Amino acid sequence: MKIIAFSIEKRPKVIDDLFKIQEINGFVSKGRNDGKDLKNAIKKVLKNETVIPQEILNSIRNTSFNFTEYDVTLIELLAKGWKQNQIEEYFKKNNITPDSKSAIEKKIK
Repeated sequence: MKIIAFSIEKRPKVIDDLFKIQEINGFVSKGRNDGKDLKNAIKKVLKNETVIPQEILNSIRNTSFNFTEYDVTLIELLAKGWKQNQIEEYFKKNNITPDSKSAIEKKIK
């Protein structure tokens, strides 16, 4: 089965994950020409081509991630379902800085 995601999503990492994890065959952004774009995407996917908007492809290629130990710890705790106030307490107990709730909120964003 061929899969085309048709979405307003604009974050390159999310779209890249759709291709890598969900193994979609195409992505079409909703917008002014979305009907035409969707029609073209369907034609290409049926010909076994992968369809990804050029601006998203460029953005994915130019995106690099430099995660610090702080970032990894924060992501791990979030993945475990911890709430921000629990993370704040954990950071304070383990001398991980910055440990304020506002700093944690900013880092998550």
